[in-house]
Amino acid sequence: MALIIQTKNGWKRIGNDIFYTLGNVGIGNNAPAVSLEVGDATGEEIIRVSSGVNGNAILSANSFFSTGNPLTQYIVAGGNNWVTGVDNADADKYKISFNMTDLGTNNFLAIDTAGKVGIGTASPNDVLDVVGTIRTSINDTNYARFFQGASNGVISWNLGRLDFRYGTGGQSSQNKMTIKNDGSVGIGTSSPTTKLSVNEKSGMSPIGGFCIRLTNKTGAVTVAGQLVQADTSANDAVKLTDTDEEETFGVFLDSGIASNAEAWVVISGIADVAMQDNTTATRGNWVRSSITEAGYADATNATPPSPAAFSHFNEIGNCIETVTANGIGTHVLARCVLHFN
Repeated sequence: MALIIQTKNGWKRIGNDIFYTLGNVGIGNNAPAVSLEVGDATGEEIIRVSSGVNGNAILSANSFFSTGNPLTQYIVAGGNNWVTGVDNADADKYKISFNMTDLGTNNFLAIDTAGKVGIGTASPNDVLDVVGTIRTSINDTNYARFFQGASNGVISWNLGRLDFRYGTGGQSSQNKMTIKNDGSVGIGTSSPTTKLSVNEKSGMSPIGGFCIRLTNKTGAVTVAGQLVQADTSANDAVKLTDTDEEETFGVFLDSGIASNAEAWVVISGIADVAMQDNTTATRGNWVRSSITEAGYADATNATPPSPAAFSHFNEIGNCIETVTANGIGTHVLARCVLHFN
């Protein structure tokens, strides 16, 4: 069959194909500015691409030159312009940029041919590479979450604490570590009651004391700094030391813990120790259990006793600050380094 070529008013037909040779073509636009410009003043959907049965609907942007970029522009009259496409000049990365035509200018997102995604960078070094600040919002269960796989680690921000969890249950997975917004850290607990808590049984105080949790068997609420010794009526429990006591092993960390409740007891490191009534604590002095008042200490002695003396076993540490007494009926707290003989 012979090839039929027909030409009329700039339109040319070759076989079943038809094209225009004298300028631009406008559909719904009588002043097209580019080769084909489609406009519809009455509707929102202007171009539709539909597939046949079991076929793909493809809208293609092809660059047939080695220096060209296949791209799509998004132009707002009198507003801002965006462009998205493949940047031929940058290893064929797919980019979204804040520009009219240049994919390499004001680039906000880039995907390289290895599948690495960059946000704020056009050269991602990992699966997701973000240059800038990441902000998450709280969802309807009050958690912002980061997951490592479907059944591994979970990091979640839960209205005032950062949880590190592990297991197959997502947010219900077993909590391994928590950091509260006041800086307290819990390992094995989501509610640490001291600066560092391990399972709420051992930990560190804010000033550097090693603590353990024992039951308060004093018969009253705790008083911070009071001296304690083992209680003989219950396991894992403490009572106030007697006067001139040589079996002191710790001091209460907090005041106000009810009798028969667990309380933090500082057993080494640094602690604020309660001194006997109306007694000044002197920096550099050795500290012992009080001879006159049960549960309190005495830091008035400059020279420690001989190891052979019985009073050597009354020693609980060394005073590292001077605190002046406040008068009869008061007990000052003085910072001490604990070591129980």
